[in-house]
Amino acid sequence: MKCRYIFFFLFLIGLQIQSSDNPMLSFHQKRTLISDQLADSGQLADCNLDFLARVFRSWNEQEIKQCVGLVKKIAQQNNPGFVMMRNFEVAIHELAGGSEVGSWHLFNIFKTVGQKYRHESAIHEAGHILAGAKNPFVIVLFGSIALRKNSAGLQFDIPVEDSPYSSFKETEMRIVQCMAGPVAEQVFNIEDSSFFSRLYQQLSLKSASKHDVELSLDELLNRSSAKLDMDQVRNILMSLVAQNVLSEEKVLQLLAELYSYTVKLVQDHKEEIKALAVELEQNTYVSSDKIYEICKLSRPKLDVER
Repeated sequence: MKCRYIFFFLFLIGLQIQSSDNPMLSFHQKRTLISDQLADSGQLADCNLDFLARVFRSWNEQEIKQCVGLVKKIAQQNNPGFVMMRNFEVAIHELAGGSEVGSWHLFNIFKTVGQKYRHESAIHEAGHILAGAKNPFVIVLFGSIALRKNSAGLQFDIPVEDSPYSSFKETEMRIVQCMAGPVAEQVFNIEDSSFFSRLYQQLSLKSASKHDVELSLDELLNRSSAKLDMDQVRNILMSLVAQNVLSEEKVLQLLAELYSYTVKLVQDHKEEIKALAVELEQNTYVSSDKIYEICKLSRPKLDVER
């Protein structure tokens, strides 16, 4: 399954690559730029400039103008006279995932295969979304399983605090978010359900054998649908080694511990993941408000909103 989980604050499909003639703008410069670009497009309906300036935290001037231009086009087509957060989400999704290459309706010509792929994509993305909603360091803006050139799934989030540095706990939560998609596939796979029920019980009682955890983690690492996610996990872990934060031996231990944590997280919140997956299957999209409603959580506030 071709699915991509994107950490907005790390990279966005190459959109953050800077050049000397396109320097990074300050928060206030971005706020002003967005305001100027939207001046002739009507009023902001359900989003504010401070929030949007944070959404574009890692974007340069050219990229912001490109996105806002697409937003104005989408708004004109769908809600003339108003600019909505949904317009920004659609534009960001198109820039991140590429243009749409088909629809699930057309994909379902291959009935059984299409429905199975759509369901697996929804479960996978719902796992990422659930872990993102449970991560106190980020705000999840939306999730989607629209079929696009670069992905069949996307969960988009932004950091709560505007800081260039990440704590070790934040790094751990990023890894959990990466793993939660493929772990959700594992947990919801009927063929694996009895094994994961047993593993979950053992993890709950803190009696899981090292062999069972390693066996399950090895299966995850070899899943084709997990490749992009686990490549990001490897990159994060190797950066910790390169910075002498962890030794290679400790990295393997940390990976096993975070994997066990992710399995338990997914098992503990299967109902929320099911509900998120249903929303994705029905609409190919789930909004931030709906995500936090389903997860029974209050959405964190950005530092600029406090």
